[in-house]
Amino acid sequence: MKSASADLRANELQDLAEAMGDITKAAAGHDIKYTVRIDLGGEKPAPDSVVEEVNIALAKASKKLKLE
Repeated sequence: MKSASADLRANELQDLAEAMGDITKAAAGHDIKYTVRIDLGGEKPAPDSVVEEVNIALAKASKKLKLE
């Protein structure tokens, strides 16, 4: 199995989303899976109110995405 991973900025994630059709077409006949990880915070943790707001926005994309 081959894998690619990178830390992406928001605009790069949008570019990836736009390339999904080409990626799926190029991989035709082979299994392809996308795994998304979203990290929030750094040296100091994000306040609960921010986590809640981000989770609301994430749920608009997929109910599978939730910061915990």
